[in-house]
Amino acid sequence: MATYPMDKSNPLFRQFGNVMYEKLPEGGYSYLIMANFSSKDAALKFVQTVVRPKSEHAQLIQFTEGKRKVVRD
Repeated sequence: MATYPMDKSNPLFRQFGNVMYEKLPEGGYSYLIMANFSSKDAALKFVQTVVRPKSEHAQLIQFTEGKRKVVRD
């Protein structure tokens, strides 16, 4: 979670392409890469090997019927 919106020139936007953001009810911003994976393990591996080296606090978030849930690894 970020307290302030990231500047659009941030390298993460270029590295990951279609990065979206969500303003959280408790305040702050969450940045998202929306994707479908074949399994939870495949999604976790992507976060661990591709995303976290560039953004150490990245988490896997699952949305079910519009509700967000952090997936623990």
